Amino acid sequence: MLTRLGFAIAVVGACAALSLPAGQAFADESADLKKEVAEQRALLDAQQQRLEAQRLRLEALERRLDEKLAAQPAAQPQPAASQQAASQGEGFKEAIAKAWSSDAAQTPAERLVAATNDVGSGIT
Repeated sequence: MLTRLGFAIAVVGACAALSLPAGQAFADESADLKKEVAEQRALLDAQQQRLEAQRLRLEALERRLDEKLAAQPAAQPQPAASQQAASQGEGFKEAIAKAWSSDAAQTPAERLVAATNDVGSGIT
């Protein structure tokens, strides 16, 4: 019986000896995690500050743009190039409409060829 008691004491002592460094390891790990959390929060705060500064710059630029647009005359004539492009676009639309409505017996390929021939130099 004494050997059984001695053996039990030895096992308990060994387990206790093994568990002491484990507690220190868990303490070190939690300290490391707390440190990492603090670092991540600091990075997040810095990013939020940069984002806020960028938002303020954007708002200032939008205000400047609004002021410039308000200062310009309301009705400005369209440049000639954009008017020409718009008229060419209308010509193409009319040609497509004419091709679709003209002959129902045509195949889709024939309608496409007819539409491109009707437009001529309207496509640039």
